[in-house]
Amino acid sequence: MDAPLARHPHSAAGRPLRLAAAVFVALAALLPLAQPTLANDLTLEARALLGENVRPGSWAAVSVRLSNDGPSLSGELRIRSSQSGRSQYGLAVELPSGARQEHVVYAQPPVFGSRLHVDLISGGQAVATQEVRIRSHDTWSPIIAIVAERPEGIQPGVADVARNPQGQSANVVVLSPADLPPRVEAWSAIDRLVWQDVDAGLLTAEQQAALRGWLGAGGRLVIVGGTAGVAPLRGFPEDLLPYRPIETITVQPADLLSVFGQLPTDAAAVPAISGLLNEGASMLAQGAAGQVIGAQSSWGQGSVTLLGINPAESWLSDSAAGRGLWRRLLPLGAGPFINPLALPEDSMLVQALNNLPAVALPPIGQLFLLLFAYVALIGPVNYLVLRRLDKREWAWFTMPVLVAIFTVVSYGLGATLKGSDVIVNQLAIVRAGQGTGEGLGQVYVGVFSPSRRTFEVHVPGGALLSNAASQMQFGQTEQALDILFGDPSRLRNFEVGFGVLRGFRAEASTPAPRVGSDLRLVSGRLEGTVTNLSDVTLENVAVVFAGGAAILSEMGPGETRTLALDTSSGTFMGFALSERIFGSSFPRDPGEARVIQTRRMVIDQLTGHGPTPTGINANRPVLLAWERGPVLDVELPGERPNQVGDSLFMLPLAVSVDSQAVFGDALLAKTVVESSGEAWGDGSGFSLARGTIVVEVRPRALEGSFEVSALELAMTQGEMRNLTGNGTRIDPLPGHLQPNADDPLGEPPDPLEPPRFEDLPDLQLFDVVTGRWLEFPRPQTSRSYLINEPRRYVDDGGRLLARFVNRGGIQDHKWFTLVVRMEGSIR
Repeated sequence: MDAPLARHPHSAAGRPLRLAAAVFVALAALLPLAQPTLANDLTLEARALLGENVRPGSWAAVSVRLSNDGPSLSGELRIRSSQSGRSQYGLAVELPSGARQEHVVYAQPPVFGSRLHVDLISGGQAVATQEVRIRSHDTWSPIIAIVAERPEGIQPGVADVARNPQGQSANVVVLSPADLPPRVEAWSAIDRLVWQDVDAGLLTAEQQAALRGWLGAGGRLVIVGGTAGVAPLRGFPEDLLPYRPIETITVQPADLLSVFGQLPTDAAAVPAISGLLNEGASMLAQGAAGQVIGAQSSWGQGSVTLLGINPAESWLSDSAAGRGLWRRLLPLGAGPFINPLALPEDSMLVQALNNLPAVALPPIGQLFLLLFAYVALIGPVNYLVLRRLDKREWAWFTMPVLVAIFTVVSYGLGATLKGSDVIVNQLAIVRAGQGTGEGLGQVYVGVFSPSRRTFEVHVPGGALLSNAASQMQFGQTEQALDILFGDPSRLRNFEVGFGVLRGFRAEASTPAPRVGSDLRLVSGRLEGTVTNLSDVTLENVAVVFAGGAAILSEMGPGETRTLALDTSSGTFMGFALSERIFGSSFPRDPGEARVIQTRRMVIDQLTGHGPTPTGINANRPVLLAWERGPVLDVELPGERPNQVGDSLFMLPLAVSVDSQAVFGDALLAKTVVESSGEAWGDGSGFSLARGTIVVEVRPRALEGSFEVSALELAMTQGEMRNLTGNGTRIDPLPGHLQPNADDPLGEPPDPLEPPRFEDLPDLQLFDVVTGRWLEFPRPQTSRSYLINEPRRYVDDGGRLLARFVNRGGIQDHKWFTLVVRMEGSIR
């Protein structure tokens, strides 16, 4: 018998294994071809602008450089967070072979996290990707940016003033001109900008436009002299600077006494950039031929300060005078800490957006009538009818039928009341310059659908789209958006639930009404006219200035209104600004009541229920006005939605000051420039333990040089007081009673002696003529004082230096307010 044949390794049983191995080898060979070949020829380099510094609620700008040495490519640049479930932001790109392109993509940064991901998507796949590092700062923490040739010279002084033991400290970051974004929306992460010795001509036209927009919205630019002279400043637009730099002169220490107070013993002559005053107030001593070496002016709702000397001079940078100088240049207690373009908290705006008639409850009377009819029908009516028919057992059938019928009727009634239209509701805050006809809008857009739908949303004008800031603070709860920037910007697959309104935020250039004004500050009163130069009706018009508000109500096209606002009569006396504008009651008409409620909520969001909107510069009046209707043309392709909305416009108004001026307390800014011991002050109130605190007082609306003729002071412990120029006249203490100017506190009290608690600290004023501190008789809370020879204490820029001294023990804390009134002439 033949032996069985041995199984050959290439027999049929091994064929599946051989086939699988062959397929695997073939796929392995083809794998390089399946990979995007462009990835080998494509370069993606990304970096976050503003030196990688971001803040939640503010836009982050990412610069992306692309080079393509392979075949042409169509795709999208996308920015996404490392956190899942977050929105993604895209930009369409076309990369022909040999392309070298640079794009700036914008995104809302995450609350937590240290990186963003930039992807180039083509054909639904990522063909290139890069992580971008970011440094996220606290939402409410101010950010001071430095652009300087040698930042190490001024950074310590800026960092010193940024520290605030009693509150939120500021962050100091160093940038280059290339770090500044080309769109103003991404500037909202910085609140102060310090510039030194860097050629402003390096800024592109887009960056200069963004700088103007940032200042107009409330930013503050400080330009200081250095070692490069006038040349770096010529790149700034001339109308942006408070004075036109001409030449570099030498300034003696004696010329600086009026501003610095006591100078170090090694103070020396310094070079200073001098020029002719364009507008605003002179800050420092004048040079030859009437040329100033420092000035400050308002720009929109912000300000520009130009200081011609170098704060990094060796004798100045480490001295108390240098620290006081930076506190004057960067007063974190003057005006808003956070740039108004940043809205980290907008929950009330989102709530107001939902205050839409289409999503409101039916009138309560209709609800009661419906409920009464339902109860009557299935109860007594059903029973009486069945009893008359002697068919009460039918109740098992009639009651469910009646409930079903009533349900259908109720649904039909609800659909009738709600309507079947898709509605786009807009709520806008537009900050604009006077007479420009254009502003920067922060628009909250809500899409209401009577049924569950998915929309494509188009917003023209290159708008930056995102979720509301208050929603993005909660991370995983965010309803993610798929955004593609461009003109128009698009929201893809925007899902709206049944009978609800879903919102998002759009930031873009928007039209604004043109308004003219002829306003003058005369003897502490703002007087003049405001004219509506637009073709629309402005509603609930108010002019806010120096803690007061002039209500102009409604202004039709071409209409002129006269106003008179007494700035010396105190502030809102505890009433919120919305209360002053709209009153304490609501209209009887439900529709009008809803409009007023929405507008009040917007004002309260901007003010924190206080008297002054965030970002309004107290140096000039600001007009608040409302216009009904949307400001953006939001499109839903394939739909014809009903477009509704309401817009608040904030427009700064020009004001001139009468040659004979009166600056009441509301028109005077107070800044803490130096302190020792445990001291605190925010411009309105001060706290001082044993130690000293130096406060600078200066007029807000001053344009030009000031010659004081009367100075009145009062110190209170919180009570309101209006000074009228009728205080008790006082002189400094006699020379033999003056304390040691270098040691105003003297020896501490004997701890064995019982403490003597005084209501107020001692008061000293700086004599700009002799360069010495002079102490005055101890003030009393019930009195005001007229200072004799006021020109000894108030310089040509209207600045007064007051030093308060608490010589008590460590347990002796004093709380007080300072009220000041100045009179004089302006030239």
